[in-house]
Formats: sequence, C-alpha cells, structure tokens
Amino acid sequence: MAALETALATLKSKFGHVFYVPGNHELWIRERDRDMGITDSHTKLRIILERCRQLGVHTRPTQLGGLWIVPLLSWHHRSFDKEPDVPGVPPASAWTITDYSACRWPSSVPGSSTDGSEQLAAYIDSMNNGPEWQTLLASRAQCDVISFSHFLPDQSLLPEKRYLYYPNLAKAVGSDFLAARVAQLQPDLHLFGHTHFAWDACIGGTRYIQAPLCSPLERRKRLFTVGFGACMAEAEADPVAARWLPQQVYVGLAPPSAPAQGEAAGGADQQQTVQQQQQPMRAEWRPQPQEPPAGTAAAQLAGGQAAGQAPQDASSNGSGGSGQQAEAQPGADQQQPRKAEGGYDPMPAVARLQLQIEMELAFGWQPLRHGAAVPSLLAHWSMYYEEHPRQPDVVTLAPWVARLYERRLHRRQRAAAGVMRSTAGAEEGNCGEVEGEVTALTSMSESDNESAIGF
Repeated sequence: MAALETALATLKSKFGHVFYVPGNHELWIRERDRDMGITDSHTKLRIILERCRQLGVHTRPTQLGGLWIVPLLSWHHRSFDKEPDVPGVPPASAWTITDYSACRWPSSVPGSSTDGSEQLAAYIDSMNNGPEWQTLLASRAQCDVISFSHFLPDQSLLPEKRYLYYPNLAKAVGSDFLAARVAQLQPDLHLFGHTHFAWDACIGGTRYIQAPLCSPLERRKRLFTVGFGACMAEAEADPVAARWLPQQVYVGLAPPSAPAQGEAAGGADQQQTVQQQQQPMRAEWRPQPQEPPAGTAAAQLAGGQAAGQAPQDASSNGSGGSGQQAEAQPGADQQQPRKAEGGYDPMPAVARLQLQIEMELAFGWQPLRHGAAVPSLLAHWSMYYEEHPRQPDVVTLAPWVARLYERRLHRRQRAAAGVMRSTAGAEEGNCGEVEGEVTALTSMSESDNESAIGF
C-alpha cells in the first residue's frame, strides 16, 4: 500500500491527470496488510479506490475535451478460456495461480468461495456502473475514447497455450464481462496488461495495445516478447532505458488546458492558454520526416502560428454540445469561426481534416476524431498472428516449452530418487525417515511451482 501510494502521488505531482485501475497484485493480502488491519481483498480494493480519490487520481471514466479516458475494473475467471487444454500440464489451482491463494475474498462477495468463479468476475465488473458510464455512452460517438483494463477482454490477445510456459495461464487472464463492456463501448484504443506480452492488434474496429513495463530483470530476460522491435537494437544495449518505456499511444489535438467534464471554462488567462497549439510528438523510432511546408496546417500546428484556432470541435469540450462535426463544404475555411462554449474558437472542418491528413503523412500517426493514435507498434506476438492463423486445437507443446517440462520431469525423478535413498538410509539407521521424506517432497513442490508460474 505504501509503495502504491507513493507511486501514484509522485505521478500526480508531475502530470495534470493520472488514471489508474487496480490489478491482481494490488489485491494480494500479505502480512504487512494484516498489520494495517486489512484482512481481505475487497476491503483493500475499497481502500485503494478511496485513496486514489483523495490523491485526485482518476479511477472512473473522465472526459478531457474531446477525449474520454475510461478505466475498467475487471477480474479473471476460468470460463474465459474457450480453447482446448494441453494434456499433462498442472491444472489451474492455488499451486499455479497465485491469486487463488494470495487473495482473500469475504463471504459477502459473490463467488468468493470458488477459485476463478464467474460470479466474482461479474461482481467486480458491476463496479464500473454509474452515472459516468451512462454519460460516456451518450457522448461516445462525438469523442475519442481510450479505455484500459488490467486483464484481457479477448483470448486472442494471448499466445496459444502450446506457446506458454504454463498453458493454463489462459484460465486466469481475462473476463467475458470485460469483453461485453468493451464491445458496448467500442473504444478507439483499449490498453491492457497482466500477461507481459507486447501487443498491438485491431479487433472489431478497436485497437488493442499492451506495452508492458515489467521489472528490469524481466526486460533483460524477455526483451524479445515484451519490447517493440523497431527499437530492439537500442533496447538490447540498455533494456531498462529503452525509449518505448513508457509508450505514448495518443496525441491530443485538444488544447493543453481543455477543461475536464464538469469544470467551468473561461477567464482571460485560460483563454490565452488555450490558444497555444499542442505539437504532436513524433514516434522517435520512425525516420524523422521533413518539416511540413510553410503555410500548411501541420506547419501552423508545429510552430504555434494558428493563434485563436484550437484544433478541436466545439462540442468536444467538457461543457456539452451536440458533438456533430461540421461537414467540409466549399469555402468553409473562409467562414468566421464559431465561438465554443469552452471559451475558444474551433478549427474549421476543412482545416481540421487537412491537419489530420498532413499529420498522418508527416508523422505517421493515425487520425481519430480529435486526436491521433500512435503508428503501428512492432510487437513480436501480434505480428506473428497477423501472418499465422490461430490454431488452438493444436495442443502439442512448442519445443521451448516441451524442454521446460522435460527438465521438470527429470527434476521430479531426481527428487523421488532422493526420497527413496533418504528413506532407505533412515530405515538402516533407524532415524530421520519422516523428516527426510517431507523435506524432499517440499523441495520438489516448491521448485515445480516456481517453474510453472515464473515467466
């Protein structure tokens, strides 16, 4: 709790808006939590959300100009896994899924008595309901939407079981309830985590990105699958300082000081601030383009020359509006800009469209309604599935996974042989029989568990 609070407070001191959604590790109950009087995961979740509220960290959908950012609480359940099992691997249990043993759910929480239950996942998902969700759905068509969750909303965002060191990981990574919520929302971007595989794929009109931070040790060991290939040569030299950490995924065309939902806009100082144009950051690993020709919308954006024209539709600010974008018409760019409720003049439709086109050509970003998404990221597994169809019915372990299980089998055999030798020696010496056997079996179980979940 202390480390989480310090991290969130530090981020809040550096950024105007910080969004956060708890994952599974935050809800583990350890001895230090019990020392603080926190004895169950539900209580810990409530405390975390309340502390975020006190710090000013967003855990609910929030509108910033023409952009909605949507944290989605979720929890995994076994039935999320719809693909055939790989025979001969340890089942999903408290030995292999730490959440089953480290989380403590009170009896008042639905599904608390069953590991990986749908009822628990549905209950956590229901915490996303509220007035913000309804407001979001009502204005979704006029805004850019970025949602994010800790867990996966689609099993195709995880490598097939035969490629995983622990194939039954698929039973503890995602939620059908989260999937239904994302399908209802239809966000432009959905960010996710948990599995520590870099990913960038488009499914059903939504772009899904995972840019795992990971620990420094994991980045060094698994750079090939957690990093983005375009900067891999640099990352191999220093995985910890690689430029894809953190990964920028969106450039907002809204003014930097666009008011959040419910905040009053106005005042001379604010009007002066919103006239400053925000330059989209280039993807650093891309070849640097030539400077845009003078007089173009992109040149105006880069140089901050379009004073008084904020590149955002009037209706996309937090104070309301119909949200309908004006259609490009002959001579529209000659029309007098309309005054927006938020206190700034919107960019005319033709200029806005021209800016988007120039941005896409000059910077490689993908235009949305009021901003732009990062160019395609070169992630190993998502690129693999762009060229190879998913074959979940193939349950023969990949060679590198098979080698792991062979080593595990040999380790078990050696441990069993050690137990037999220890038992035989104890019988001859008439001492130490029970102690030797228990020690050997415990060592075998701990080692086996470490290999199953240590990826």
